[in-house]
Amino acid sequence: MSPSDHFNPADGGVFADGSCLSPSGFDLARLGFGLCQVGAGGEVLNGLWGLVPHPLPQTMLAGEVCALLAAVEMCQGRDVVFDCQEVVDSSSEGA
Repeated sequence: MSPSDHFNPADGGVFADGSCLSPSGFDLARLGFGLCQVGAGGEVLNGLWGLVPHPLPQTMLAGEVCALLAAVEMCQGRDVVFDCQEVVDSSSEGA
């Protein structure tokens, strides 16, 4: 079963985030991202995580953007909640 089979739009909201994994120094930083689907009762239903590809900048924004791209691909037809204002603003402007 593929991850997209797990994110049924009728099941609940999806929360996305990007974060830096330790160590966080510029030369050694590695970014990750994740999606979590939560049911009406607050239970975690599904999840997906990954690493930001090494050729991309290892910045918090890159982690958030990778989370957004994963959400667009895996959660079509479902509202996704982000906590990064730059991602929210860019999405609202159609970027």
